[in-house]
Amino acid sequence: MKAVPPLWSILFFLMMLALGFGSEFSYMETIMIMIMDMFKKYINSKLKIIIMRFSVCAVFFLFGLCMTSQVCSKTILNLIVSNFLFKGWIFYFIST
Repeated sequence: MKAVPPLWSILFFLMMLALGFGSEFSYMETIMIMIMDMFKKYINSKLKIIIMRFSVCAVFFLFGLCMTSQVCSKTILNLIVSNFLFKGWIFYFIST
């Protein structure tokens, strides 16, 4: 009987992890499809699609890395807020 509470906590955090990954995959796929639809003329082969997907993932990884580290979090956050807040991109990210 004493081993049941840790099992439920492990199952709960695995569920939260699965929900987080599922949400992240859907967000990234939405952004990648949006980019591919905007630049359909230029992204027309399998290799270009793979390069575009890798580039988008790398850019968002670097943004996330900067947001979680103390070195460039204030600088990047100020840059993003000042450049994108009044240009419409923030409404896209809020709506997803």
